[in-house]
Amino acid sequence: MCARSVIPSSKVADAPFSSSRFSKNLSDTEDIIARNNLCFALWDRVPVNKGHALVIPFRHTPDFFSLTPEERAAVVDLVVVCRGLIEENFSPDGYNVGFNVLRGISPET
Repeated sequence: MCARSVIPSSKVADAPFSSSRFSKNLSDTEDIIARNNLCFALWDRVPVNKGHALVIPFRHTPDFFSLTPEERAAVVDLVVVCRGLIEENFSPDGYNVGFNVLRGISPET
């Protein structure tokens, strides 16, 4: 089980999309809404819908399928934490969870 802490956010924070921009030393940044020992979560700067969050591993890898089993478990753990934060702040009708696996184009495309 991954240790986790939730950092409340009163506003949707500006958050970049790429994990290559971050490191573990951002654990005290107000942009981070939740974290564990292997990944962190941010509100998306350009959300598809209100409450769109990004879960990003600290270790930069090409995609979800390149993560270790422990990293994949940590990502899923934070997805569950983010669901609670989204529920508290936005009360959505449902959820869509996905993984970007893109070759040759930017995730922002």
